Amino acid sequence: MKKKILVAVAFIFFLLALWFVISILNNLDKSATMPDTYTITFGYNINDSNLSFIDSAEEFTTRENLKAQISFPSVHLKSSKGVFKVINVSSGKVVQTFNMNINKGVSGQMFNLDAIDWPLGTYECTFEIDGKILSKNNFVLK
Repeated sequence: MKKKILVAVAFIFFLLALWFVISILNNLDKSATMPDTYTITFGYNINDSNLSFIDSAEEFTTRENLKAQISFPSVHLKSSKGVFKVINVSSGKVVQTFNMNINKGVSGQMFNLDAIDWPLGTYECTFEIDGKILSKNNFVLK
């Protein structure tokens, strides 16, 4: 009887240790590919292998095909409502708004900015989910 109890306890400890090791390895893999916070970046061209900009910058002279990207800190665990806004800092005017439904499992979103007719200056981008601003970043049109 004691031997059966010892085998059962040893088996439970083995399963717990295996779960612990798998959890650590799974988190290491995620931390290598996902940002720690919501991150807004800007650019024109995307690297197909990692979906990040190959020409990321915060100052731009060309307005055509300008894009913004929001990367989530991990794959989104629940569905929610998101809003991405572009604001002209000097006037305070919102020049572009994107409303989106963020589905479970999503890790980011790309936005094509309609910047062709925007005046020179600094623009602030904000990203919010369910009314809470989670990220801000600025870019400059020269």
